Amino acid sequence: MFCSSLEAKPPTLTHLYPAGGNAGSEIDLEFVGSFDDWPPKIWLSTSDLTVSFSDKKGDGKIKIDETALPGPRLIRCYNAEGSSVPCFFIVSNTPESLEKEPNDHPNKATPLTALPTVVNGRLSKRGDTDSFRIDLKKGQWLIAELHAYRLRSTVDPLLQIVDSDGIKVAFNHDHYQLDPFLTFQAKRDDTFAVQVLGFDYPAKSDVRLGGGKSFIYRLKLNSGPYLAHTYPLALQHGKSNPVRFEGWNLISPASEITIPDMPVSPVSNTDPFVVHLDKGTSGFNIPISPHPQL
Repeated sequence: MFCSSLEAKPPTLTHLYPAGGNAGSEIDLEFVGSFDDWPPKIWLSTSDLTVSFSDKKGDGKIKIDETALPGPRLIRCYNAEGSSVPCFFIVSNTPESLEKEPNDHPNKATPLTALPTVVNGRLSKRGDTDSFRIDLKKGQWLIAELHAYRLRSTVDPLLQIVDSDGIKVAFNHDHYQLDPFLTFQAKRDDTFAVQVLGFDYPAKSDVRLGGGKSFIYRLKLNSGPYLAHTYPLALQHGKSNPVRFEGWNLISPASEITIPDMPVSPVSNTDPFVVHLDKGTSGFNIPISPHPQL
């Protein structure tokens, strides 16, 4: 019994911060959790990531191959006694940055001069609010999407937009499960503050804004072409398919293209056709099926 009590427990990895990065980059990575042994062993779902650890418990680096395609990866820590649950790490081709304090008030909002962009942030203390400043022209659409619940973060997040007069002009709470998503069209040329804040998840008996090491998020902001969906939602092999794009900041009236005949893949019956709306934007996958699309 005495010997078994000295055995190290399996590592507990609850979150990674930041939870994503650009292909070809090497970034500092914080492992949030509990580790009796340091450094732990690491398991990666793909070979295009390399993780190294520093002497300080919880700190490390992650290197992303230049050829890594955008999308989620899984990371586990383990030792001889067991493994942690997997955590998401998102590879993207959108410029990324880390949120910097102080930015609680719109007057102290962090300026973001180039869109699209992804901000990796954390509501680090109870009552924390993170603010980001963006200039928009009259008629321009801003698309703001936040990932937190989908990263197993412990925040139930809110998104809001405040104009230069301090008036809240847009707000969203739950869209993708608990994660907010909002679109906003500027009624005038102005400087706006996009703000992230949130409550504890799971909910507690008191209703107040929360914060902590596990209140991580990824905020993606875009004022350019944004494809929400296509009509139809899938295409058929060997057929010419007219496709209508639906979204924001697209060509008006709705765009239509014709997909040329494509041979059936010997590997898969549901290969994706990747559409890029603009240089530097993320690809949008349209499934291609051997079955008629009516």
